[in-house]
Amino acid sequence: MKMQKIRLPELSRHYRAAGETLSRDGNRLLLIEAILLLLLNLPMYLSLDVVMRAVFSMLSPPLSEELALVLYLAPMLLLALLFTLPSLIGVFVLAGRLAYGASPTLSELFAPFSSWQSYARTMHLAWGAFWRFGLTALAAVLIHAAGSFLLEEVPLGKLAVGFAVALVILLGLLLCLRAFPTMAVVLFSQMPVKEARKLSRQIAKCARGAGLRFVLGFLGWILLGLLTLGVLLLWDTLPRMLIAYFDYLKQIYEMIIHSED
Repeated sequence: MKMQKIRLPELSRHYRAAGETLSRDGNRLLLIEAILLLLLNLPMYLSLDVVMRAVFSMLSPPLSEELALVLYLAPMLLLALLFTLPSLIGVFVLAGRLAYGASPTLSELFAPFSSWQSYARTMHLAWGAFWRFGLTALAAVLIHAAGSFLLEEVPLGKLAVGFAVALVILLGLLLCLRAFPTMAVVLFSQMPVKEARKLSRQIAKCARGAGLRFVLGFLGWILLGLLTLGVLLLWDTLPRMLIAYFDYLKQIYEMIIHSED
């Protein structure tokens, strides 16, 4: 089936609908608890940091800076891929069920770990996000290192390097936004992952700019949340974004299907 391009729906409707969903049956507190549990990943990274630094300090002779950096980052990245990203996807599972009218419990936060099949499907999804963010971070680091070395004596060299790094990060974010429908489609379509990704790409082509519009629509609230030291982010902005994400994509998919009639 060849899908037709559509005009993107207004986000304001989904912003209000998400607020209504959060106001029912303790849904807001459920998502806040899920986000707080996700943030408990942070102490694991801090503990791993302490252990790695202690091990490096006991080595004689000390490792080179390059090798030490690789050995330091490897377990951090492994932990992110195998545990933190699946935990984040669990938050999306919980939010998606709320958005679609279910009454989930907090235990569904751990749905990605409930079976080997669920975990394997989650890892497919996590890897897609991991390589995009990883490629962006690697490109930014390499450009910063090369630019700092080559332009060290050049006037305004640091400014040029900073601009190049910012540009790479911006392009990386746009690359990530191209996969905007993927999370919802893979998690709730019940399709094999390859078919779900194919459908996600088709939706992205028909609704170009949907991810960017969604992020820009919440950008003011995100900045305001940062000004409140994260209180508003935790209480309203993040839970509302999670619910609105699924509701927004549901309408986009319905508009695409109806455009074929």
